[in-house]
Amino acid sequence: MAPPFAPKVLYPQTSRSMDSLVLSVTWGCLSHKSYHNPVHDIPLPSQDALQALFLSAGFVLYPSLDDAIRSGPPSFDWLASVGLDIHTDEALIPYKSWGIYLHILVKEDYLPLFYCGSATSSEFGLRGRCKDYRNQHSISPTVQDAFNDGFELEDTIIIGHCPIPRPSEQPYIRSLCLALEAAFSAIFWCICSRTCDYGHLGDNALWDREELPWGGLCTHSSLLEGVRNMELSAEDLDAVAEARRLRKNQLLRDWVKADNARNRANPTPEFAARRTKINARKYVSKKRKRDAAVANQTHHCELCDKSYTSDKELQTHFTTPLHTKRVERGSKDFICAPCGTSYPNRTRYDRHCGSAKHRSRARH
Repeated sequence: MAPPFAPKVLYPQTSRSMDSLVLSVTWGCLSHKSYHNPVHDIPLPSQDALQALFLSAGFVLYPSLDDAIRSGPPSFDWLASVGLDIHTDEALIPYKSWGIYLHILVKEDYLPLFYCGSATSSEFGLRGRCKDYRNQHSISPTVQDAFNDGFELEDTIIIGHCPIPRPSEQPYIRSLCLALEAAFSAIFWCICSRTCDYGHLGDNALWDREELPWGGLCTHSSLLEGVRNMELSAEDLDAVAEARRLRKNQLLRDWVKADNARNRANPTPEFAARRTKINARKYVSKKRKRDAAVANQTHHCELCDKSYTSDKELQTHFTTPLHTKRVERGSKDFICAPCGTSYPNRTRYDRHCGSAKHRSRARH
């Protein structure tokens, strides 16, 4: 299924030449002797393994990047044409996707600043990461410093993305995303220093860093970052994800319960109106279920021939003096020999004796 996202225009399949160029740079970063992180050797031991993982993850790169990169540093007109405003274009950010993004920060009379990052949140992905930058929450310190210095986030380019993988696949795809992030950091040279070579990043840069019309905000290569749970099996990863989901749901239920308790202790008019609306909606549903339970005798006392709307009401009935007395007296106080039935009280016995079924059997 095609990803439900297109920056400004429809998002066609990336050209194979673009994939080849990016994967070549990515492998150049991975296989470089400096800054080598053995963690990435597990999912990405060879260039063939890199390509296979890239294809199996369903990664899609922005198609016109091919021409923009091969023709030299892209112009700011091109960057603006493919960029998103994360304050207003949230609907265009890939949904339930991981990916690589490029932030462009601007300030009057200063060079623009580029920051390349990857979004690999297990639940929120790219949308959640873009929201972090929109709210300036849990972001890179260098980007936060730029915001504090008066820079503003002008555009965000989603360089590439893939669907959020299953828990059992996430460590491998996260390693792939970090490798692609390193490649695009080298291509666009989003590094703070223009003179430091940064080993594999400098050797895989495509343009003269000294002549680039922008500065960088990245401080290190993403390949230095570790990938957790790489040693776990697929079954263990699924179990960890399920435990995390259950714990999150429980924390959410506890928070809602505590929040409602606080609001009930000091209710505002808005809270009271909201609860009235919710209770009215719930009443209709609950009444329908209660009526069905009585009609179907879901919670029924055979001894007393009474039905209740819930098991809690039935258990309460079992403690009443009337039910207790009937239990002590037994259920065969009033026996109809012709019909072979018994009744716990005179009222039901007399009602049975007046029935057409009893009269018919009594005549024979």
